[in-house]
Amino acid sequence: MDAQARRRERRKAKQAAWKTANPLLVGFCAMPDPRLILRLNRKPEDRVAKALEVVNEYGLQIQQNAEKYQRLREQQQQKNHRVYQSQPKRPSGSPDARGKEKRHAKSIPPV
Repeated sequence: MDAQARRRERRKAKQAAWKTANPLLVGFCAMPDPRLILRLNRKPEDRVAKALEVVNEYGLQIQQNAEKYQRLREQQQQKNHRVYQSQPKRPSGSPDARGKEKRHAKSIPPV
């Protein structure tokens, strides 16, 4: 008899001893219960209608932030227009380029 057969015999003896000690548990599997199936007892709400509700606090936050950033964007556009696209205050009314020039690199000394 090889080692595998001896192990099988020992397991059978242990199982027989356990079955005689626990007769009520014989035949029960120790597997966990499967996941419960969720059932909806109410009708699901329409998500579009809920998003458009006035009382929806997240919708109100989104609207308030949109208005706030719209005002900030308009202020920035007005500032940019004043600085970069303003017309010259000359009686002739001819257009004149008036913008701010930015230096992006170090100055190169003349050699």
